[in-house]
Amino acid sequence: TCTGLGTQQEIDAELIVTNPELSIAQGAITPWSKVVNGSQWHAAILEALAKQYNFSLNTPWRDLSEDVHQKVLYGVEEPLTIRYTPQHGNTRKYTVHFEGVIPNLIKRYKETSSEGIREEIESYMSARICPDCHGARLKPEAMAVTIGGRNIVQVTSLSITLAQRFFQELEANKKEATRLL
Repeated sequence: TCTGLGTQQEIDAELIVTNPELSIAQGAITPWSKVVNGSQWHAAILEALAKQYNFSLNTPWRDLSEDVHQKVLYGVEEPLTIRYTPQHGNTRKYTVHFEGVIPNLIKRYKETSSEGIREEIESYMSARICPDCHGARLKPEAMAVTIGGRNIVQVTSLSITLAQRFFQELEANKKEATRLL
């Protein structure tokens, strides 16, 4: 999963909302702070989300419920109905899916060919221990090989004294097994 690095870059919610004293309308969601005030489309989606789940975009982030935090950060299953007026057109109703801040950033990160956008999104990421290798940087097949009941990571993490004792015990067990044959 981690391609041998032992860690993975993941979107970090604490880097997305750096100032919980601000409201969503004031730019509490850092990657969307420009979008909220600059895009009528995104503003209409956030307004519909707030209306459907009964919260205010003007309430400080810290005062919003954990349920609202989850909806904003990770999206909602239910479609939202928004009213939107394009620059050259009439106001219409649209039904949209709100994917949430974090899934949106992940999608943009995977799909972009722009190094600038990649770097910007990486500023909202933190390194996390790989859930598969647990930081060992080895494939499961390599971790499955053991000697004396320990895999390579367990052996190499021993102190010098314990490693010396471990190998002495291995040698003693080898001699005992050979003697019995």
